[in-house]
Amino acid sequence: GGMVFLLFGIEQWLESNFIVPQLLGKQVDLHPLIVLFAILIGATIMGLPGALVAVPVAAAGLFLAQEFYLKPLNNTDTTDGAT
Repeated sequence: GGMVFLLFGIEQWLESNFIVPQLLGKQVDLHPLIVLFAILIGATIMGLPGALVAVPVAAAGLFLAQEFYLKPLNNTDTTDGAT
């Protein structure tokens, strides 16, 4: 009985720390560490509902940061009025 419990615990640990971040990261194009930290932060703040919405929220936040912060910084519009 104890051995089954131990093996189940190891399997759950491996799944939650390695497999799930890899799969979710590929689906939403996020690095697995971002997925892992998003789930941990979401679960810490709001429990299970927070863990469930953490990855979409992180993906949306990253998209908004790229779209409205990083893209304007990378825009090298060097028009100085000279033709």
